[in-house]
Amino acid sequence: MLVEQNCMNNKARPLLVLCHHAEEKAGPLMVSLLAGLSAGQRFSQTGNDQLCYINVREKGSFRLACAWAGRHPDGIILYNGINVLRRMTTLKMLFMTCLKYKTRQVVFWHDGATVLRLFTGLEGRNFGSRLWSAFRYRVVRYLLTNSRTYHMTVSMQIKHLALYVFGIEPERCVVCGETLLVGAYSGKKRTISEGSIKLCMAGVPTHRKGVDIFIEMAGRFSSWGNQKLKYTWFGGSEASLKRLEKSTLGVATGESGILFTGWVNPLQSKLKDEDIFLLTSREDPCPIVALEALACDLPVFCFEATGTAEFVPPAFVCRDQDDMVRKVKEFLNSYESYPEGYFRDIAVTRGHDAFFRDGWQQLMKLMEKA
Repeated sequence: MLVEQNCMNNKARPLLVLCHHAEEKAGPLMVSLLAGLSAGQRFSQTGNDQLCYINVREKGSFRLACAWAGRHPDGIILYNGINVLRRMTTLKMLFMTCLKYKTRQVVFWHDGATVLRLFTGLEGRNFGSRLWSAFRYRVVRYLLTNSRTYHMTVSMQIKHLALYVFGIEPERCVVCGETLLVGAYSGKKRTISEGSIKLCMAGVPTHRKGVDIFIEMAGRFSSWGNQKLKYTWFGGSEASLKRLEKSTLGVATGESGILFTGWVNPLQSKLKDEDIFLLTSREDPCPIVALEALACDLPVFCFEATGTAEFVPPAFVCRDQDDMVRKVKEFLNSYESYPEGYFRDIAVTRGHDAFFRDGWQQLMKLMEKA
């Protein structure tokens, strides 16, 4: 198991980040942000575990987490997402921190309502899985409802859900930005492509992400003036794309001419050639792909049930599909009124600097007062 490390200020508390993603996706990014590093900087392996992370899906993760907590009684454990709380390693670690280590804890809420329904047992594969999830949720809630635990959320919407699900005190929960290194992205020139106007979305092509909405929009809104509209969906495994092709949406997909590319890395290499980003998600806390699009200086249209609606201008927040089509047309009629860097500036206010300043530093102040 890879554990990346970075020496911290002597006054800073030791930090352990528990994540459930592959290390290169979640661990290093979170660690670098909480170390206060600027965009482009990296942390190095120093042999010092003042700041490290562990993937809870890896074998031996519980043993490593316990060993770290034993070495750092004054440390902080950060649970990177609600999906982490659904893992057995985390459940055992919560018992250990409650009974033995008394470590301070932070939960970073960046998952949507769908994950919360699975976590609380409101949804599941069958009755047995829902019953187990409901029991586990009550145990986790009990173990995290104490004076040692604090919370960060990516949007006000998710803060409200956190208050409802855990019954936590509002003053112990801060709203921060997302973990996006905006400085690594370059904006495009504020023009609309000649020939076809390019509209895109990114993510797993599912009902929650609104792939059916995207397909329907492509079928009914195919041109603007004398220009064709070209729709592209970035993301999705080969298996998920095959399932989409076999579903009832498959026929509509072929007729609309949408390009499904599968996963693209880095995404910004494709976003910089697009004109408009359509966040068709039915609910999403604050998807990083939307911030990536803003960081590339693309306009992002979204629905009211997403956390993105909290920080993009009202002209880009839509009630439904018809409203989204109408607002895209209004933007195309007036796109020259938006100066270069307009949308990128929005990403800056929600990126890594805001995450560190509005989230982590505020929590440290709360802990010092306790």
